[in-house]
Amino acid sequence: MKYKGKILAMGLLTGILLVGCSQKENLSSTNPVQTDVPSATEPIQTESAANELDPEKQEGEPLSYTNEQKNEILEAAKKAGLEKVYVPTIGLGVDDYLDRVEVGGNEVRIVFIRGSITESSKELKPLNEVESTREVQLADNLTGEWIKEKGGAEFLYFEIEGTYFSMKSAKDFYPAAYEKAAGSVKVLN
Repeated sequence: MKYKGKILAMGLLTGILLVGCSQKENLSSTNPVQTDVPSATEPIQTESAANELDPEKQEGEPLSYTNEQKNEILEAAKKAGLEKVYVPTIGLGVDDYLDRVEVGGNEVRIVFIRGSITESSKELKPLNEVESTREVQLADNLTGEWIKEKGGAEFLYFEIEGTYFSMKSAKDFYPAAYEKAAGSVKVLN
């Protein structure tokens, strides 16, 4: 008899527990309680996350270069036969920084985390058929051109005193940020 009573009591407690849990679930789905704490499945919206979606807040911040980075860029320019090499003083987007420097033939490619700038003493012509172009003002005395290759991504093209520039990214970017960075290029000494 004691054994049957324990089984009956355990069954009754299990039933109460299951009914109680299912009622709480029903309550929360029909009448949710508002709290300031997000659930595990709800995205947390921070100010920086909101800024990533706002094109006006995508413009880059001032860039600085270490002496080691400057020397690396100058050495690369020398190998590519460039008399002058230019670097942006404003990043290609928020939190941008120099990743690496590459040399290929007569070109220097300065790679940042938000894109790259290729510089050459020879024109950097598009490799594929051009789908569209549009001219933009980069600075007071500097204009550039957005070029979209057929089946390819758009890139910014401009020239300063015989040095040709191509700015591009494999990721999505905000054109205004690239234009501002391009307008900020200065000769590296």
